[in-house]
Amino acid sequence: MIKIIFDMDDTLWSLNKRICQHTGIPYEKIITFSIHENPLLTESEKQMTLSSYGNTTMFENIEWFDGISQLNDMIHDENINVFINSNSANKTCSALKRRQLHEILDIPDDHIIINDTGCKKKNVIQKTIDSDTYIFVDDSPHNVAMSPAEYNIMIKTPWNQSDAGKTIVKDKNVIYCDDFNHVLKTIYEILNQKGA
Repeated sequence: MIKIIFDMDDTLWSLNKRICQHTGIPYEKIITFSIHENPLLTESEKQMTLSSYGNTTMFENIEWFDGISQLNDMIHDENINVFINSNSANKTCSALKRRQLHEILDIPDDHIIINDTGCKKKNVIQKTIDSDTYIFVDDSPHNVAMSPAEYNIMIKTPWNQSDAGKTIVKDKNVIYCDDFNHVLKTIYEILNQKGA
């Protein structure tokens, strides 16, 4: 089976856009994945953003990207093994994320990996990505830099399109997509080339 791993936040829905709407910080100013390293944010803006990552209200009533329900076709494909691998600031946010994933996707619970980092993006915690991963979809340059996948896909965001973000993944095979539907189209093109 072909293993495909999807991140959740800012890959299946836009967490940072919601946080920016909540805090009043312009979305375009989030030019680094690690908030502490962002030269465009004041200390006050950094603290507001960091605290938002652990604010459960940010994770209520998630507004999924268009095309999310089509991910079920991939999950039901007997040749594809789909996993969700997401970091979370605390167990309450993790539970909210897991429940809503089950509401939208027919994915087995043991295929949802949510890492309680407690870091609030202070220290960038890399995920453990299985060595047999064929396609990895994530917004974080740090995670993609550590990815063993043959193909890495990123939806374009200010923090992965900045010079700093692109420098982090310069040694990786990365495909940038405009939105989630573009991600799905790209995955099927890769699978067709493979003859899967």
